[in-house]
Amino acid sequence: MRCVRRGQSTEHSKIFDPDIHARREGKTYQAYRWDEANEALVLVMSVYPASDCGKEMGHTEAYFVQPADGGILHHVDLAQLEAYMKTYP
Repeated sequence: MRCVRRGQSTEHSKIFDPDIHARREGKTYQAYRWDEANEALVLVMSVYPASDCGKEMGHTEAYFVQPADGGILHHVDLAQLEAYMKTYP
């Protein structure tokens, strides 16, 4: 499992594009829960926690996505995601 720099892989996610990210085989895309209030799926993306990922190792963020069209309603950083997860375990 190796990290790749932007532009080196055709396996980019259209909604998650940090400077360094893990390949899809790293299982870095996870559906967290259905958010009733926003009528959206909460998707969590993270960089695989391997030392060759450098400073982005373990980077995590989330998106509230409308399943019908893939539209992004909200983007949240790790601190916001952790607060959300405490409210909605």
